[in-house]
Amino acid sequence: MKDLVLRILASVESITSRGRFPVIYIPKPTLRIGGPRTFMALLVDGFRDRGMRVTSNRMVRADAAVIPISAPPEMVEAWRSRGTIIIQRLDGVFYDCVSGVFDPVRNHDTAILYRELADIVIFQSHYSRSQCSFFMGESGAPKSAVILNGTDLTRFRPDAHFIPRKDGIWRMVSTGNFRDSSMIVPIVKALDSLWEDRQDFRWSVIGPVSFPDADVFMHRPYIQHMEQSSREELAATLKQSDLFVYSFLNPNCPNSVIEAGACGLPVVGFDSGAMRELCGFNEALLAPMPNRVIHVESDLDADGLLTCIRMCLDEHAYFRACSMVHCSEFGADRSVDAYADVIRNGVSSRPLPT
Repeated sequence: MKDLVLRILASVESITSRGRFPVIYIPKPTLRIGGPRTFMALLVDGFRDRGMRVTSNRMVRADAAVIPISAPPEMVEAWRSRGTIIIQRLDGVFYDCVSGVFDPVRNHDTAILYRELADIVIFQSHYSRSQCSFFMGESGAPKSAVILNGTDLTRFRPDAHFIPRKDGIWRMVSTGNFRDSSMIVPIVKALDSLWEDRQDFRWSVIGPVSFPDADVFMHRPYIQHMEQSSREELAATLKQSDLFVYSFLNPNCPNSVIEAGACGLPVVGFDSGAMRELCGFNEALLAPMPNRVIHVESDLDADGLLTCIRMCLDEHAYFRACSMVHCSEFGADRSVDAYADVIRNGVSSRPLPT
């Protein structure tokens, strides 16, 4: 019954879309939180603001399908048989963060699209391309592009009334879905050492912290944890913070860092993944990492992170000024325009039906 309703709606959509901009299929996000959901929502809104037709009805005869990471291969094959251009949007792959070992089961559908079914692969960063190539070899797609994520600059932007070190307290902040210990523990170790020397800072952690034994690390006098927040609350906290601290292994294009950068915050983290692509203007604040594509937990050096945090506090005016110069580069409009160009070019160049 559900499929019948979808088919009827698909027929209506297909008829009403004739002669207009190509119809784009983008699936509804299944994750309640997280970067992919946030950016895909911005992408859909951006397309619609430009008068582009977007559907989440998989029965519609879409001209292009933008698939975040993976989809059932048999469904993709059906789209291809109808002449739909398959655009796979990839961040990275599933692997074990302790050992760095590739997970073939969780990456099964992703690898099939990447090697066999995608007409175009869009990577979130140059590092994303390197990571996918490292684990899955070269893509079989005829075309590919690198398009960095962006964010809503009407919400995430510097505060004109920002006061550095308000009340004499340095305000550090981290945001995200803290599902791995590597996202919290190195920062706690660094800040524990800093706390021994000075108590003039607080660290706001915004987002769920769910890794095993997390409570052992989350009860510190300098930690203020907010498990959930609205987008408005998140933006407000970023705007009123002095620096953003980020610990993540091999990030492909983290929205948390993009939102912080858009607010003009200096970002302190590890030189892993795409961090240098995003924050190269403050490269000195990225703790050194081994020269490898894939880093593992044992590579994260809390002392190196502490050195960068101290440097940011000591020369905060300089690093803040660098971030402010580049904050407008994190906008979503540039990303949406790049995606739209890829779709237009892909649809216009597809072979005519025989």
